[in-house]
Amino acid sequence: MQSSWRIGAILGIPLFIDSSWFIILLLVTVSYGLEPSWHSAWGNLAWVMGFALALLLFASVLLHELGHSMATKTQGIAVNSITLFLSGGIASIDKESKTPEDALKVAVAGPLVSFGLFLLLTAVSLIPALPTPVSVITGSVAQINLV
Repeated sequence: MQSSWRIGAILGIPLFIDSSWFIILLLVTVSYGLEPSWHSAWGNLAWVMGFALALLLFASVLLHELGHSMATKTQGIAVNSITLFLSGGIASIDKESKTPEDALKVAVAGPLVSFGLFLLLTAVSLIPALPTPVSVITGSVAQINLV
């Protein structure tokens, strides 16, 4: 049985999604949909927002991995693919960095992207005119990117 599927390519890097990622999609969506005490006024919108949160988590992990991948590419190392799965993602590369300094650049690139997302999404979530559900989901994704 195939455990991952190619869903496209970004910046020339093939993108795969592992079947285990759908567990996250399900858990996040259901946790928002079935927990009305969090957002009782949302009604069925809670299910939609849970699904949106799961997709934004997907995008966050993808951007984090693209950070690592772009740092790798600047060193002349090919990135074969990015695969997203239950506990995150991984970039498959041809070889390791030549020096410890280069390896550090690759290691730090992903967390820097995540921190940038935290800052951006936190600022967006604080916009007063933003509808409450959008503000809550944006703030949640911001906090997750800080982890």
